[in-house]
Amino acid sequence: MRKTLYLVFVVLHLMLPLKAQLINNPPHPPLKIPLILAGNFGELRTGHFHAGLDIKTYHREGLSVLAVNQGYVSRIKISTSGYGKALYITHPNGLTSVYAHLQKFSPEIETYTKELQYQKKSFTIETFLKPDQFPVEKGQLIAFSGNTGGSTAPHLHFELRESTNSNPQNPLLFDIDIKDTNPPILQKLYAYPLSDDALVNKSELKVQIPFSRQKDGSYIANTVYAKGDIGFGIKAYDRQDLAANHNGLYKVDQLMGDQLLLRMRFNHFSFEDSRHINTLMDYEHLVRFRERIMFLFKKDYNPLSIYEKSVDNGIISVDQNTKDTLEIQLFDAAANKTIVRIPLEHQEMVAEIKRERLENSITIDPKEEKRLNFSNVNIHFKKNTFYEAEEVVVTSNPNQLELSPDNLYIKTPIKVEFSLDSIEESLRPFAFLGIKTRDQQYAHITSEQKNGKLIAGINNMGSYRIKFDSIQPTIRAKNFKDGDQLNYYSKLILKTEDSQSGIKSYEGYLNDQWILLEYEPKDQTLTYNFDDKIAGDNNSYHLRVVVTDHLNNSKEFHAYFKKKK
Repeated sequence: MRKTLYLVFVVLHLMLPLKAQLINNPPHPPLKIPLILAGNFGELRTGHFHAGLDIKTYHREGLSVLAVNQGYVSRIKISTSGYGKALYITHPNGLTSVYAHLQKFSPEIETYTKELQYQKKSFTIETFLKPDQFPVEKGQLIAFSGNTGGSTAPHLHFELRESTNSNPQNPLLFDIDIKDTNPPILQKLYAYPLSDDALVNKSELKVQIPFSRQKDGSYIANTVYAKGDIGFGIKAYDRQDLAANHNGLYKVDQLMGDQLLLRMRFNHFSFEDSRHINTLMDYEHLVRFRERIMFLFKKDYNPLSIYEKSVDNGIISVDQNTKDTLEIQLFDAAANKTIVRIPLEHQEMVAEIKRERLENSITIDPKEEKRLNFSNVNIHFKKNTFYEAEEVVVTSNPNQLELSPDNLYIKTPIKVEFSLDSIEESLRPFAFLGIKTRDQQYAHITSEQKNGKLIAGINNMGSYRIKFDSIQPTIRAKNFKDGDQLNYYSKLILKTEDSQSGIKSYEGYLNDQWILLEYEPKDQTLTYNFDDKIAGDNNSYHLRVVVTDHLNNSKEFHAYFKKKK
């Protein structure tokens, strides 16, 4: 009867508008401490929009994480990357809250999860639960904060998603209390010539526009002289009162006089949107300078749903009658506003700065497939490899391939097939494809060998080379020694490394029974906790750990120790 009433309650609440429900039922803070943000919703990240709030935990782990509202644990996911240890709670109001990078779950959820991991013999798991398995109350302890997965420092990643489609919603619009009286800050301003005949300040390339800050906090830019179709881009950030972190903007308006030309707002987005984040940014600039410039114009292939208003895609046509002031308004979620004014004037001019013309380039049209065959490698550019037609240069040498320029964004992976005919037969099983990194090393690219070829799908322009890995990974004990008496130890820690292709898998056994090892890629450690099951009826134990790299080179580690039960 209780289960039936609960399900009826869920259905009734799903029929009500989200905002209406939240007016009388504001969320409980997910942490007991004041909420200070290291990151906010919609921030531009590498390859995705930030889908929630990064809440500071004072550089500590183990803080109590609380359910923001009544509901039930609907999903548990544990991974060595991404969200790490993550918990999902579905609420009657149509939202699902997400808590990520956790250290561990509350005791009953932790027990359930460990049993599932031992059942599946896997540290990484994902499971979906029924409403009556783990119901939670508002403010109930559900987990402890941590630093797992792709986290670079201890914090709580918190999200609100629409339950029906999993689209992330901006938590700052749902009465999450974050103190913010600071308006956004403009750091850089650029103007982009967009049409074939366009020039900005005598340049065919983008131009950085100087500006000055006024006493009222607004900005005034130097006059932009231009002709043809142009657009603007900005580097800007918002900052809350209690933190120095550079967070993302909530809304951007672009106006000419009283006419709104473009409005972007980060109320919500889909994970499909995240795949296309580079249509919003100057990707070439990102690769070269490692900073994100956000376009205030929209190209035709841009599918993002963040635009509420778009007149001519935010592109400004500058003709002989143009002498006006463009106004850009930057907002945060607390309605703090910064105004940027840009005087814009038509001028006939001749280009003094011209686009670089690539020699020996090949045009790759996204509407067509293109195959290139060389003596050592075949390359297949599929349809929609790029968003628009691009000029690329392909250089092929024995066991090497270079695709340039390196600042083109690849939408659909390029298929490459390297011939292994010139490789000594004994070395072929150890061959893998590597991409040159900034530190001049070669990082492993997932590939397969088939019919005498090394085949891979590549997602980045750059330099590739066939590399070899016949070396076993290394394993060593970090906090204990072979033969030790470990009565007061709570865990065993091992350090494992593989400098070539990287760690692919690992297995641990205690007295020949499988044990749960937690892999932390940030420091390449494997950890076994003694509060898990300990096999055997005596006080003597044999630990065996097997680590395998991506070329299937394996290393076994053995240690013997004593520990009283």
